[in-house]
Amino acid sequence: MRRTLLAVLIPVLALLLAPPAFAQDTAAPTARDAKVAFLKEAAVPIRTIEPADEDFADLEPLIPLIGNARVVLLGEQTHGDGACFLAKSRLIKFLHQKMGFDVLAFESGMFDMAWVDEGMRNNAPLSEAHQRGLFGIWAASEQCRELLEYVRDSNRTERPVELAGFDSQFSSHNARDDFPRAVEVFFRKAGPDILPTEQRDAVKNLSKWLAEYDEGPTSRPTEQMKAVEGVIKTLDEKREILTRVHAPRDIDFMRRCLKNQLAFTEQLRIQRVRSRDAGNIRDAAMGENLAWLADDYYKGRKVIVWAASYHNIYDAPKAALNGNAEFYDKTITMGHTARKQLGDAMYSVMFLAHHGKIGRPWSGSNPIQKAPADTLDAMLHEAGLGFAYLDLKTASGKAGGAWLKEPLTARPLGYAPCTANWTKQCDAFFFTDEMTPSTLRREPKKRVPNTETRRDGEGKGEENKDAKAEHEPRREDLNKEDDH
Repeated sequence: MRRTLLAVLIPVLALLLAPPAFAQDTAAPTARDAKVAFLKEAAVPIRTIEPADEDFADLEPLIPLIGNARVVLLGEQTHGDGACFLAKSRLIKFLHQKMGFDVLAFESGMFDMAWVDEGMRNNAPLSEAHQRGLFGIWAASEQCRELLEYVRDSNRTERPVELAGFDSQFSSHNARDDFPRAVEVFFRKAGPDILPTEQRDAVKNLSKWLAEYDEGPTSRPTEQMKAVEGVIKTLDEKREILTRVHAPRDIDFMRRCLKNQLAFTEQLRIQRVRSRDAGNIRDAAMGENLAWLADDYYKGRKVIVWAASYHNIYDAPKAALNGNAEFYDKTITMGHTARKQLGDAMYSVMFLAHHGKIGRPWSGSNPIQKAPADTLDAMLHEAGLGFAYLDLKTASGKAGGAWLKEPLTARPLGYAPCTANWTKQCDAFFFTDEMTPSTLRREPKKRVPNTETRRDGEGKGEENKDAKAEHEPRREDLNKEDDH
């Protein structure tokens, strides 16, 4: 009897204690569900990130979003984001072919990249790009190979892509060591005595200090810096004479390079004791360089910027790193500095990813943490978007999109969750659901050897060097901003 009673009661109790059958099917959608649904409708789906695919129908909706901007900044979470490199490469081809952008400025030395561009114009092998001054994190990356080939080959068309740099650093030892000779040649063309005797070794001595810095502690470069300041003063005073043999824009370029040498020295001088201040010196100089390139050197042309999102972000102190909200409080960035001058002429795109791996060409790969559920990255993933483009101004202005103007957690800076009103930090996000690492560039096809490697047209012809060393990490390749 007892066993029979239990057999009857247990099913009855189960029915009484179970939630109503309709509760799971008809539960009201959460606010997060509404955001995911909104992103699915508001984001522009991107068909592919393969640079070889030049059917740009999926990217054409970006034309009115970018609008009249003449400087487009393309960021990256770290310097090992292979899928990001591919997406940026395809975007650059689109911007070149469909929107008239024909200058590509890299986060590499201004003086150095002029030499890289010369190599591209002279059909040099890609192995020379790093030797001349494009940081190895991109020059040695397979995911950048197609873009670099495209840039090189564009020089045989009516609308070539010109390479430039905006970094105050020297991004290759070769360029750093050759800079004094280039300065000497620059002044000597206007006359053998235009540069005072006491200034003739100024740039050489400062470059020597920069080389010694790699070996360890050095003395303060006060006298060397003062001497280079004297060279800049001479350039200003003798400008009329210099214009007899140099175009005004070339004089301005040389002046800017001399100022960069001073900024780089000051950056290194304090880097070992105050790294944040050193970074601010670099970013402020880069921002001024970029604004000058856009408004003066390349006036009337459209410029694409390739740099870390950390450098591109606007108003960094308004971004709160989760777990260390004051991390960016005193940060000055290139993007913010340049935006003060360029305003709405700038348009900045940052990148997001939900999961995957990152790695530099020489370091192998490591997994990134899957995006936490409360992040924009995770919501884009849940929207089922493999690749997508979210213009923040347009999307936040749509019905149901006001939440994009509120504090929102996302991971464009080194995959670290960071909370901000992102409409004030950048203009758009490009989402790749899975991140893949940057890998070592495959051996290029055999090409006719290039024997002209000097940037000033007066010097030595050199045979191409063995490029194996270009894949080895060096101090100037290991940018610290990955960790932000």
